[in-house]
Amino acid sequence: MCRRLVRSAVRLSFLVWSPTGRRSIFSNEPKPAFGTRFVAACVLFSLVAAALVYSALPSGEPSEFPYLANSSNLTDLNISLLDDSSLDEDLYWRHDERETMHVAWLLRRSINTSVDPCENFYEYVCSGYGRIVNGSLLDKMHKNVSSTIYRHFLYTLGHNTSTTAEPTAKAAAFYMSCARRVHWDGNTSALATFFRQYKISFYTQTIDFHKTTASLLLRFGIGLFFTLAVDPRPPFREVPQRLRLGFSRSFEEWKMARKGIARKGTYVLLARQVILATGFNRNATSKLISQIWYVESKIFDLTYNFTRTLNAKKIREDWLKLLKFYSNEALPGRLQLDLESAPSVFFHQMMLKADDMELSLYITWELARHLSSVSGLIKVKRRSNWRAYCYKLSYSFFGPAINAAALLPIVNASRLTQVERMVKAVVREVAVSIRDSAWLAKETKAQILKKLVHTRWKLAAEIGNWSRLEANYDAYPWSNGVFLLDYVKTSQARMRHMYRMVVEQGALESPFRSRRVGVSYEFQDGLIVTTPSMLPPLFSYGGLPETNYGLLGSVFVRTLMRAFGHNNMLRDGQGFAITWSPEERSIFEDRYHCDLLSEVSNFSADPDAGVSVGAQALFRAYRKASGVGRERVLLQGLETLSRDQLFFASRCLLHCGDPSNAFTPEEHACNLMAKHSAEFTAAFQCPVNHSTAFCDMW
Repeated sequence: MCRRLVRSAVRLSFLVWSPTGRRSIFSNEPKPAFGTRFVAACVLFSLVAAALVYSALPSGEPSEFPYLANSSNLTDLNISLLDDSSLDEDLYWRHDERETMHVAWLLRRSINTSVDPCENFYEYVCSGYGRIVNGSLLDKMHKNVSSTIYRHFLYTLGHNTSTTAEPTAKAAAFYMSCARRVHWDGNTSALATFFRQYKISFYTQTIDFHKTTASLLLRFGIGLFFTLAVDPRPPFREVPQRLRLGFSRSFEEWKMARKGIARKGTYVLLARQVILATGFNRNATSKLISQIWYVESKIFDLTYNFTRTLNAKKIREDWLKLLKFYSNEALPGRLQLDLESAPSVFFHQMMLKADDMELSLYITWELARHLSSVSGLIKVKRRSNWRAYCYKLSYSFFGPAINAAALLPIVNASRLTQVERMVKAVVREVAVSIRDSAWLAKETKAQILKKLVHTRWKLAAEIGNWSRLEANYDAYPWSNGVFLLDYVKTSQARMRHMYRMVVEQGALESPFRSRRVGVSYEFQDGLIVTTPSMLPPLFSYGGLPETNYGLLGSVFVRTLMRAFGHNNMLRDGQGFAITWSPEERSIFEDRYHCDLLSEVSNFSADPDAGVSVGAQALFRAYRKASGVGRERVLLQGLETLSRDQLFFASRCLLHCGDPSNAFTPEEHACNLMAKHSAEFTAAFQCPVNHSTAFCDMW
């Protein structure tokens, strides 16, 4: 099985692997709780090798409110780290030769040494990149890590789950309940029971449309017309994080499929299947189907002439009451309710297009159609790969458990310690830059340093340990094979857990997509270093500082600088205003945008900082991590490049396939980085007049 997982990757990797290779590196690490050494070696093998091969993968995003466990918070960072000599100690971890070779392979195949780096650094580093990688390095790492997690999950399904951790075993049971042949009698019975239990029926004359829709979402996680979503990062203006109505994928797919179904003449057949599954009288379906079609046509009519309006103030008040009631006061919490999104507008317009009886009929129909579709009782469109659909659904509920099963053997305590040390080293040098800046007043420096200190770093959030993960899934049910029942109970358990998380954390965290590669800037000055970011090529275990800091360190700095950009510069880490003088603020904003791409500057309301912002601090952190007395490890095929040159080449590699850089060569991030860095000029011995437009924020 392991061979099948990685056969194609091995052909291109040029790397030699062995299942026992990790023992020499992590000999003191405990065994994973969920599998054997062979499984761990197989996963590692496929994860790292797959990073070189960019193939298609089944998509599937986590839900709007995914699990976010208590993580490794680096809140102990304080001003004393300016004098923390322990960061300068030459702590040596034996490097993983295979991971280091991986980075060397990418650089060697990409760099063209015949190009003058002083003239065009982008061409120097990225000439061969397009032949080995299609797209940006971060995006392709994300795709391949996702693919490997998916394959590992399928692998565990075919083996004895007695040694599998309970959260993963529950995920497997849920998946199998979905993927096996539809239990027709069990699902129809479950649907009819659900309707009777909650007094929903096609016979019912009137149902409170607004209240019922909110109840289904907030109690059971069933988003008929919309879902709840939270802004993934702070808005541009100074307001709290927003809770808004987002698109329901199921409803949007139905709106698109309905036209085709009507043209094929199968709408009546599909509607009859749905209606009968609820226990409705077979002899009365024809009239009911006609009524449903009529109401649905009104609701979907984009040319509808509205003759009345809703009271916006009352709608907001009703929403706030419903949120508080069904979430046990957890929502909206500190979030600001936003009812201006497109799904919100569409939903509230529905209440203007139909009367109460019509809306009651339609919500009953839509609930029955939604649950019938989820359970497989009906198929609105051909699902060529039902198993891929079941995996997406399983991942939406059990994503952290599925991820942990694949990643826990690799991203262990030793690796986390190295990444934590990198974070502290980079933050320390940023603090030094702020302290030594000549244009900031003393009081302003103190406030900015305070903001830096209170920036929260989270590492590998959901795989800290299995006991914590198991505790979060204790309330999730075991699937019994009737998938409609399993789906409703699991979705309800997820909503209850989400409310508990909101109460415990004080605010709802924005979506944490643990498969995403990179560092995300979150609400209230929080930075999350995702688990896949600690894998090669972005980070190599015990690897060269010039490549680790050049790759993952660059991502650290780029994201950290967002904490200071735009309106984020107005508050310190505890919510108090930073008292910038007009002159200081003007200088700061000029430096923040020093090498920003003109197209981004003109058309984006909230762009990232320029590529050179924070670069000097990152360079110092890398140089100190290199260690004066540390023996240098030469990368095969790159022996002629100095450490500093490899550092800058690694930084540029992140931008090689990034489509946002595809403007002009002069404005490519790699060339802006080279043009505006005195350290680059020294590293490549560029002419004195190479550039005098050096820049950095501090």
